[in-house]
Amino acid sequence: MSQSYFGLNAGVVRSGLSGLLCAAGLLVASVAHAQDDFEEQKKRLIVAIESAGCVVNESNQAQILTQSGLTQDQGSVIVNYLMDEGEAEPAGDNMRLKVGGCR
Repeated sequence: MSQSYFGLNAGVVRSGLSGLLCAAGLLVASVAHAQDDFEEQKKRLIVAIESAGCVVNESNQAQILTQSGLTQDQGSVIVNYLMDEGEAEPAGDNMRLKVGGCR
């Protein structure tokens, strides 16, 4: 005879837990992949900013995005991250990178 937990058959509970653990594993893998993507995008943006003289401004931002292969939304997220982490700073109407070859 099968045990039950809160009115659920133990086999069903084990099956459900197995499915939840599988889903949790996929979520962790997805988050890790997203983090890898973010780090790769960040590296590409930093290289593009370095090649533009370490400064992002209105006249070069489209070129930087094109070179990095990022959308405006992706670039914005990464620039905000760089600013929050102290890896970039405002410089008048510009943003100056403070990492990599831009120290």
